[in-house]
Amino acid sequence: MIKPRFAHAAFAAFFAAQCAAAPIQSAVTAEESAVGTLNAYWDGAGIPPQTPVVDATGPAGSVEHAPNLIAVSGRTPAPHAVPAPSSDAPPQTLPELLAYYANKAKELPADANSWIFRQVNRRWEWHKLPTVLAILNLEALRHDLRKHNLHGTHQLDPNHRRTDPASCERWRGARSPNGTCNDPNNPDMGRAEAPFGQNNPIVAVKPEPVPGDPDPREISRRLMTRKEFKPAAIVNNLAMIWIQSQVNDWVRHGRNQKDQIAVPRAGQPINGRDDVLDRVERVPGATGPANANKVTHWWDGSHLYGSSAETQAKVRSGSGGRLTLDGSGLLPIDESQRDTAGRTGIDQTGFNENYWAGLSMMHTLFAREHNAIADMFKAKHPEWTDDELFDKARLVNAALLAKIHTVEWTPAILQHPALQVGMKANWWGLGGVIAEYAGYKPQDFKNSWLGRMIKNYMPDALNDIVNGIPGGQTNHHGTDYSLTEQFDIVYRMHPLVPDSFEMHSATDGRHLGSIETKDMQGMDTRGVVNRFGMANLFYSMGISHPGAITLRNFPKSLQNFMHFSGRGGDLAAADIIRTRELGVPRYNDFRASLRMPRVATFEELTGGDKELAADMRDLYKGDVDKVDTIVGLFAEPPPQGFGFSDTAFRIFILMASRRLKSDRFLSVDYRPEIYTREGIDWVENNSMRSVLLRHHPELSTSLQGIDNVFKNTWKKVGGR
Repeated sequence: MIKPRFAHAAFAAFFAAQCAAAPIQSAVTAEESAVGTLNAYWDGAGIPPQTPVVDATGPAGSVEHAPNLIAVSGRTPAPHAVPAPSSDAPPQTLPELLAYYANKAKELPADANSWIFRQVNRRWEWHKLPTVLAILNLEALRHDLRKHNLHGTHQLDPNHRRTDPASCERWRGARSPNGTCNDPNNPDMGRAEAPFGQNNPIVAVKPEPVPGDPDPREISRRLMTRKEFKPAAIVNNLAMIWIQSQVNDWVRHGRNQKDQIAVPRAGQPINGRDDVLDRVERVPGATGPANANKVTHWWDGSHLYGSSAETQAKVRSGSGGRLTLDGSGLLPIDESQRDTAGRTGIDQTGFNENYWAGLSMMHTLFAREHNAIADMFKAKHPEWTDDELFDKARLVNAALLAKIHTVEWTPAILQHPALQVGMKANWWGLGGVIAEYAGYKPQDFKNSWLGRMIKNYMPDALNDIVNGIPGGQTNHHGTDYSLTEQFDIVYRMHPLVPDSFEMHSATDGRHLGSIETKDMQGMDTRGVVNRFGMANLFYSMGISHPGAITLRNFPKSLQNFMHFSGRGGDLAAADIIRTRELGVPRYNDFRASLRMPRVATFEELTGGDKELAADMRDLYKGDVDKVDTIVGLFAEPPPQGFGFSDTAFRIFILMASRRLKSDRFLSVDYRPEIYTREGIDWVENNSMRSVLLRHHPELSTSLQGIDNVFKNTWKKVGGR
């Protein structure tokens, strides 16, 4: 329990910090709004010309179709109805007036904080401020991003209300296979096949003709090609594998194989053949920029469990709530996946496209963890059915993945002091951070009488700050939850991948051999696992570094990639083409949409690297505004201790909290009544380190004294 004196002091500090800013609200000014015509937001979408109706009382830049009531302002319509009038409409009665100003009053401290730091950031960047001020600045940035950079596209999907809410009773305390019913009042939100949202206003989404200019293969050759390996010394290769597996849980564009983009050769074909890229699959019948996400949008472990009932049935054992593993503790082979020679070697798992040995490591580890959780539940609840055991084990396993990402992976790749505090505060609140500093478990604060009082009687925004998001109220912040096209783009982190690996023994450090990345993927996956063994693979990744996310560090193996289906591709060129195809603005416009200053010169963009700036100037014909977003994100010098750029981080600030806050299983329903007490304890008391040691105890020597398994490198064994 938290000592009363400590608790009172902590509460007083939190409450004072929140209330002190309120009087400054009178100085808060509205953001400038940019309103365009709907004719321009989607070339060729078949939308008839219409005059936009500007809602002067709504969010900045909000625009709505008057004739058909398709709202593109980002406000959430009422379930199974046409979009409701703006919640900011002028009140008509006294009760409405009181409610209106009560809601506005709740925003006063956050609005005041944002206004203050908008002034501060004119002179100092957030990451150059003292830690306490940097934390407050990050909260201000997140508040502004929530207000101005969440734009839904669900209204453009003619079938976005296809699921009957009555069917959600089955999923009151469990995740559905396809992501429906997370919000029972809006059951299709976040499901597989639901469209990606936008972090830019929909009127600004302008897909470019592709491949486009400059030639993406020429950009790949001159700006992306790895001349020498540049390591990301702040993390190890486990961090690289982790983020790839998580991205496969979150996002996957569908492929329209009937509509392909011819990728220019830039002097030579890829693997002896021309390169083609399938266009993304649009939502059928969509009336605008709505592209389908083939996996669920939720943080639900769909890469392990699948995004459909059919896939989920294939990975389940049908007994004890467990996933299917073979006698060696490995996932079974997917017999339906074969290369052009008829070979197999890819795991049967929830998502196995672009599969390689690194993904097999992570999928197998958390399939084993799922089974350990299921076995725990079976011992405590022998009367539960296979479905009940599976549902609870999945719920706990997915929450554990979310927690590991939030409080371990992110602080490892973003080693700024403000993020070391901020990411733990996202999960446990500042109360938990202080409790841990005082020698308690971080979850002790929210379980104390003071933590419970704040949760039950204080505004939810204050509860999020003090107790963390899990266990607080669900909030979609004005638009249906979805992951966004910009989120997908900033997580294209292919430079992390080395071109080869050195393998070592986890028990004595012996060198077991070298292997190129291209020989670890596709149908060679299982052979690599069998050759080196899972524990040795984990150890080898833990003692080596991934590549830095920067220009001229793209793995050559991915510039000349050959998929097991027989199709080749330059993934660096593909990333550029995809950004243009999706209508993500070019780099300077992308920054401007996030209220960041535009870069004026190529030298400013490259941090003074004159040689790189000269190459970029030549490719982009002297126009810095034409720089592609992917190129700009890699060129931009990151803040001290960061593994990627500050521009990419702005999307992260917004979406990291949103993935928790919008998901009822990671917000209001993160509680013992849904998870069980032992389920919550499993999430709170485990870490990536404990998961590794549970299933690979032979790693204990190399993990001795290691708190965060993603940071830096592990202890080498055997003196090697």
